[in-house]
Amino acid sequence: MHIIWQKNEKGHIALDLGAVRSFIASKLEKNEEVINLYFDSANSSLVCVLQMTKPERLDTLRGLLCPIFETTGITLLLEMVEVVRFQDQLAFYESPLFWGLLFGLIYIFGKLGLGGIVTCAVYSIIGYALSWLFLTQKGKGYTEQMAKKLQNTINGFKN
Repeated sequence: MHIIWQKNEKGHIALDLGAVRSFIASKLEKNEEVINLYFDSANSSLVCVLQMTKPERLDTLRGLLCPIFETTGITLLLEMVEVVRFQDQLAFYESPLFWGLLFGLIYIFGKLGLGGIVTCAVYSIIGYALSWLFLTQKGKGYTEQMAKKLQNTINGFKN
C-alpha cells in the first residue's frame, strides 16, 4: 500500500495507489491488466500503464476515468503497452528432434538390419507392457485379478 498526499488548488487529497489500481482494474476487460501505476509529483499526474490488445479501448477508458480524477485536481495519464506473445512452433519435420531421430533410425537400420529393428521393437513392447502392468493403477488391478485366478486354479488342482 502506497499512499500519496497531494495539495492542489482543490484542497488536500490522499490516494491509496492499491485502491486506485483496483478501481482502474475493475473497468478493464478480461484480457486487459494494469502493469504499472505511479504518481508523477512534478506534474501532479497519476500515470497508469495498461496491457491491452485493442488501442481503441484506450480512448474509451480515458473518457471514462480521466474526468473522475480531474475532479480531484490530479491528471490521469493512461498509457498502453501491447504484450505480444508468440510461440516458436515449427512443423515437426522442421524440428531438430525430428532430424535427430531420423538420422538415428537410419544408423540403427544400417547397423542392426530389419531383423534387429523388429527384435528391438518386440522387446520395447514387452518392456512397456510389463511396466504398465506393475506401475499403473489399472495394470495393478489386472495383476491382482490374474493372481486371484491363478490362485483359484492352483487350489482347484490341489482338491
